[in-house]
Amino acid sequence: MIFYALDLYYDHNPSEELGRFLSEMSPFTFKQVGSADPAVFKNFSEFIGNEEITIENSNEKAQRYIANINDLDLVTAFMNSDEEKWVKGCEKYLTSDHKGADIP
Repeated sequence: MIFYALDLYYDHNPSEELGRFLSEMSPFTFKQVGSADPAVFKNFSEFIGNEEITIENSNEKAQRYIANINDLDLVTAFMNSDEEKWVKGCEKYLTSDHKGADIP
């Protein structure tokens, strides 16, 4: 969901830094779960650790992850996302066929 939120922001506010990060974090480059740059997925996984992620807490966890990257463009882009739209997007995404749906 972080990718979708940042990608939507990028559509209206393109920047070189955000474009680079989106290219690195793209979940669609490979068939398996992960990102185009495996280090991005690894960093995210390590940051989240064993914390349970729910629709209700996912926006807050995503904000913490983006803030941890410590890049002003990314923080600005993500903080412009609407939490209500985030929740609706999560619900829509999770009820449709999606990559990683087979992972318990």
